[in-house]
Amino acid sequence: MSRFFFYQHAAAAEEKERRKIQRRTLRDAANPFDMPDEEFRHIYRFRKEVVFYLCGELNVDLQPHNGDGLPTHFKVLTALHLLADGNYQRGTGQDHGLCIGQTTVSRYLDQFVDAVNRRLKDQWIIFPGNERSRRSVATGFEEAYRLPNILGAVDCTQVKIFPPPLPHGVQYLNRKGVHALNVQLVADVNCKILAVNARFPGRVHDSFIFNNSSIKDELRRLYNGHIGDYFLLGDSGYALEPWLMTPVLNPAQGSPEARDLPVEIVEEIEEGAPQELPHRHAQNGLLLRVAQEKRARLINTYFAYYYVLL
Repeated sequence: MSRFFFYQHAAAAEEKERRKIQRRTLRDAANPFDMPDEEFRHIYRFRKEVVFYLCGELNVDLQPHNGDGLPTHFKVLTALHLLADGNYQRGTGQDHGLCIGQTTVSRYLDQFVDAVNRRLKDQWIIFPGNERSRRSVATGFEEAYRLPNILGAVDCTQVKIFPPPLPHGVQYLNRKGVHALNVQLVADVNCKILAVNARFPGRVHDSFIFNNSSIKDELRRLYNGHIGDYFLLGDSGYALEPWLMTPVLNPAQGSPEARDLPVEIVEEIEEGAPQELPHRHAQNGLLLRVAQEKRARLINTYFAYYYVLL
């Protein structure tokens, strides 16, 4: 019996090595950058020039550290293909231009997500940190809504995930009975995301997330330091604070309260922001299947590469 299992194990190892060689042969024969531009963009959602940019920005983190590792562009294309359609990792690995094993796809996705969070997130998702950028954002709100000194609109969106194991899984069950992350977004008047906080489960209230965010710490610093007179806009789910303006519910028609801060302003801005990104990938299944500790970084990656895509 032991001899049978020995031969079976040897045959499986031989088959694995044969597939590895076959994939390497197919990769060497195919160059994804040789395909027509339209087909390339359909598969990876990016133009070739943007992929070259990503490769350059992330090369320090993604370049192979041994002779057997694949080059940076293979790792970038593997992750982009998977993120583009939210498909299963095996299907991405079997793509004719990549030809990579499932475990390798999973490893490259992790490397790509870590690299984007480390190198690109803070380049593309930036809460105004100096007076010039603060005035730029505030001017946009003043011109659009005649509201001065506004640094953004804050709100949360529920992103569905696979039910985590008990006992902690109950914390992710939101009021609609769906397991989700409650993701806080801050957007400017043009619906550009300025900050993302994807660390909290769906059961947590929006106001708790804001109270425990670095954005509130920054606004408190500005307020206590008498640096300008800046605010965020929030809906009625948030408490009124010196740095957070919330609407008066059901104000009398024609009253100053009805004119000053219509509730529709926050809704209009937050609904115009690209919230559909994590929802789209949750529906496709990728965000549902990734490990719990990876979800926040994956959501950050969606928003960061959205602005690269623009």
